[in-house]
Amino acid sequence: MSQRRRYSVLVAEDEALIRRHIVRRVGENCPAFEVVAEAADGQEALEAVAELYPDVLITDIRMPVMDGLALIREVYYQFPDVKAVIVSGHDEFRYAKSALSLGVKDYLLKPVSEEELRAVMSRLAVQL
Repeated sequence: MSQRRRYSVLVAEDEALIRRHIVRRVGENCPAFEVVAEAADGQEALEAVAELYPDVLITDIRMPVMDGLALIREVYYQFPDVKAVIVSGHDEFRYAKSALSLGVKDYLLKPVSEEELRAVMSRLAVQL
């Protein structure tokens, strides 16, 4: 019996409580995924992506040092196989439109429910 592959996830969120919540939810609800790193800002996340090359990047839009859209743009051009998902408290069309042009796979609004996260991660597992 072969083991199923586990996909790696990097979570970038400047609010520690929300970041821990997302990490815990991925761990509890998405057995095909493993959080391999966390970042508190976009620059830290970009460095982690370069080092670890995760399968999935879950990022907030508004973060210090480098915002989520700038991070996604850099990842899109430098690491095109990394799938990006945005988690944001901002339900604004311009963010979603920019994100879609950069290949973002989903746009979740905070607070993220277990069902939504599970559904997104299931779709990503199929794509990966």
